[in-house]
Order: sequence, then C-alpha cells, then structure tokens
Amino acid sequence: MTNKKISDLTTLAAFETTDLLAIVDVSANASRKITLQNLIDYLSTISFLQDLEYIVGSTYKGVQDYVNSQQSSTYFSGGVVTENAALDGTVDITQVEGMIKIDDNDFGTIKFFTLMAQTAVALSTGDNYICIDYNSGAPEISILSSEPSGASIFIIYRAYMNSSDHMVISKCGSDFSNMAFKTQNTLEQVFGFMHGDGIVFTENGSRDRAIDVSEGTIYRGIHPHAISAKDSSVAYTISLVQSDYIIILNGAHGDVRSSFKHGQKIVINNSTATPSNDGIYTVESTVYVGGTTRVTVEELLNNDADIGDLHYDAVVTWYYNGAAWVKGAAVSLATLQWNNVASGLVTLNNNKYGVYWCYVCTSGCIMIVYGQGEYTLATAELAIAPGTLPGVLGFTGILAAKIIFKKSEANFYSITSAFQTYFPTTSPVLHNDLGSISGGAANDYYHLTSARHTEAIKLPLGATYEFQFDSTVGPVTDG
Repeated sequence: MTNKKISDLTTLAAFETTDLLAIVDVSANASRKITLQNLIDYLSTISFLQDLEYIVGSTYKGVQDYVNSQQSSTYFSGGVVTENAALDGTVDITQVEGMIKIDDNDFGTIKFFTLMAQTAVALSTGDNYICIDYNSGAPEISILSSEPSGASIFIIYRAYMNSSDHMVISKCGSDFSNMAFKTQNTLEQVFGFMHGDGIVFTENGSRDRAIDVSEGTIYRGIHPHAISAKDSSVAYTISLVQSDYIIILNGAHGDVRSSFKHGQKIVINNSTATPSNDGIYTVESTVYVGGTTRVTVEELLNNDADIGDLHYDAVVTWYYNGAAWVKGAAVSLATLQWNNVASGLVTLNNNKYGVYWCYVCTSGCIMIVYGQGEYTLATAELAIAPGTLPGVLGFTGILAAKIIFKKSEANFYSITSAFQTYFPTTSPVLHNDLGSISGGAANDYYHLTSARHTEAIKLPLGATYEFQFDSTVGPVTDG
C-alpha cells in the first residue's frame, strides 16, 4: 500500500482488514500497522472530538448528553393516520421517522428510529391514543385507551370511534421538530399581540384631554417591543419656517432628530405666522444643521418667523367616512363627535356620550379610533370595539384602553385599561328578545303591557293604585 495522508483516508472504498496503513512510531523509530477501521474507532474515543465546552468536574459534557437532556421523544416526518379503506374500524399509518427515549426518565438516552408503514391497525370503541413505543429497541405502534406516561412512549395521533366503527381522527402528538418556528408561529396565530407590562393611559394633568401613556412592552410571539412613555402635551418651540416645507426648531432643544421619523404625524399649535401654520403635518425627514434640528414635512407651510409649538407625540386619529378610513392627529381629543360609518364624523346630541378606542403600535405610535355610536352612559360602558379597523392596526396594533366622554365636557368621563378590564365582545341582548319573561310585544313595559303602563304613569305622586293582573299570563319570572 502506498503512503496516504490522513485526509485521504475517507476516500478509501471500504473497511477491509487487509487494508493496512503503515504508522511510523517516531519515538520508537519503528513501523507499525493499523487498519483504517481501527483508526476510525480510536478517533471516536477521543473526548475533544465529541465533548462540548464544560466546567471541570461536570458529570455531563458530551454531545449525546446534550441531546439526551434537551430532546424529548418525537417524530419529524410521516406517521400520518387515516381510516382504512375497508371502513372496518382500522387505520393505516405511514412510515414514521423520529427520535425516542430508550428508558422512562427525562435524561434517558435518545435514539433515531424508522418505523415502517402499517395497515389495518385495529382501534377500539371510544378513545384511542395512537402511540409509538420503544419496545426494548424494536419500536412499534401501540394503541392505548388513555394517555401514556413515561418518556419511551409517545402519542402521534388520537382517534375516537363509536360502536358503528365511525371515527374522528386528529393529529395531537409529539411533533417537536423545528420547535422554535412552531412556537413563534403558534403564538402569533393564536394570541397575536400580547401585553407584557406598563402601557397605562391617563389624561394629562396640565392639558385637558391630552393623552399620557406610561412605558411598557408588547409582544408579537416571543418578540418584545418596547413602548416608550408618551406625553402628547410636550412640544418643541419653532423658531422659523422656511422653503415652504422646513420647520426649524429653537436651538436650545439641540439635536432631537430621534423624536421624528418618516411618516410620523406632528401637530403645530399656537403658530404666530400669518396666516397661521396651526394644523397636522407629516414628517418627511430631519437633519441637524448649524446647531438646530430641521424637520421637513410633506405639506405646504407658510414661510415666516414662527414661535409656535411643535407636538411630536401627538396621537393619530381614525374614522371611517363611508368609503375609506380617514387619518388625522390631535394633541387634545375633542369631546364632540362620534363616527357614523355611513358618512363620517357626526356631532353628539346634548347629554350623550361618545367613546374612543386606544391602540398601541409596535412602533410606539398611539392611535385613536372614534367610537361608532352615540350612547347613554350605560350603553357607552357596554360598547364594543369596532370589528373592522384601519389596515395598519390589524397588522401592528393592540387595543390598550377605552375612553368614555360626555359631549362638550372639559375632561374625559373615564379611561379604562384593556389589560385590566375585559371589555364586552358582543352587544347586550335586547330585553324583548329574552325568553321566559312576561310581555314581549312591541312597546310593552316589563312587566306591564303598554296599556297598563299608560294608566300607571297617570298615578299622582303619593296616591295608591290597584293593578289588575291577567291570570292567563302566568307567574312573573326573573328577567
């Protein structure tokens, strides 16, 4: 045999006892011989080739130890259970590939396995747990009537069969492959956005109906999104507007570019320009030049010296005008209108209540959706959030609070956290639609007919009145 490099050993076609490799023992200055298989077997015993990093004295350190401790019995392909074509209470199971513990403890050795497809596996009437059992090294399908215990047997499917051999089959087993993806995907699909902590809405103490929000966290699956505290009353002072689209802030604020981002809604109040620049604008870009922060907006401005206030934490507002969602912004929310989705914003009648629904986006933006009804206080408290929302909220927003206000009041009636109070998800049932109550005809009063109600309200204050009840109505029930 010619001399070989170690790197060439893997190219040999087969492990033959006659395939001898000459090894020179340098210290003894003598030649020895070893088979290629002997060499591979020896290398596999060298600890540094299979050990993970470990602290001296650790009992566990090998790759197999890691797999044993981190993996459960699982399957990752095949194992599909379907009813047998004979419709005789049996099922077919496709070939299964997976890993299985060889003993019943959490740290048991885990091994790969392949279990060939099987047909006409009999089920029993009632619950059937279709499992894979290690079976002393010869994995097999096992049908149990109750959930198994132990690490060396696991469920792949569950089936229920009645006495007529009719069955319902569902996948419910230990399919733990690609677990990180499955965990994230399940959390997103089932829970969407989740509240972590903070994000408490309050009314600003110095500016009526301005919104403050405490810092907090929301999650999308396993991913946290930090929400910074918001104070919609805080503003930067404007020193000048130039070039139709550029707002120059007072140099005393320094570099505040981080307060602005492309597409953000900002509000100018108390503008001293003529005509006024008060209104809502959209940020295009920001730069820091010559000691001042300069904000370029998409809407046309009036070029003038202007010492107005630029609110960068303004809330975004939404209402539906019958054809599309309309986006706005506000520093203080008005207590004047509600959203008729057929037409747009409508002024509340006197002594009526409106609602705002408050959402937080992963970007940290606060979005307010107008309530879609005019209410009494009692019905405002029972109002439910709109079933349809602007697209951006469905993609990136979570309901955080509900505001109730009375028409033209200086302050909100209440702000309720969605994370502490469960809002109604459906409208209350009309009293006339309830069962087992007396009356029920249109304009009836409970538990008086319309005619008896008319007589009853004629009763002078302090007088007595005798009611004649119809015995055919039956007893009055609680309703």
